[in-house]
Amino acid sequence: MLVYQVVNYAVISLPITVNRMNIDDVSERIQNIAKGKLAEMLFVEYCNESGVGISTEECTTPFYQVDRRDFLPDDFECDIKTTFFGTLVLNPPLKN
Repeated sequence: MLVYQVVNYAVISLPITVNRMNIDDVSERIQNIAKGKLAEMLFVEYCNESGVGISTEECTTPFYQVDRRDFLPDDFECDIKTTFFGTLVLNPPLKN
């Protein structure tokens, strides 16, 4: 369900999301938006389950507006940034 939510958000917001990385591939842009939204949602879930008091209601913006912050812990504005590492396999060997 969570993956569906973040991909749906990414697809809907793609046309109005600033392409700061100058990526031409639409699929890659959707993936990047989804990864950022996934990290944001997982962090909020972790905080809620751990009893860490954060506020997200004041930070929620419609998908067509600039997202300047993700949460407020003790009245500090915070924006989650993500880095993902992966392995790209090109032309994997055939199994005999």
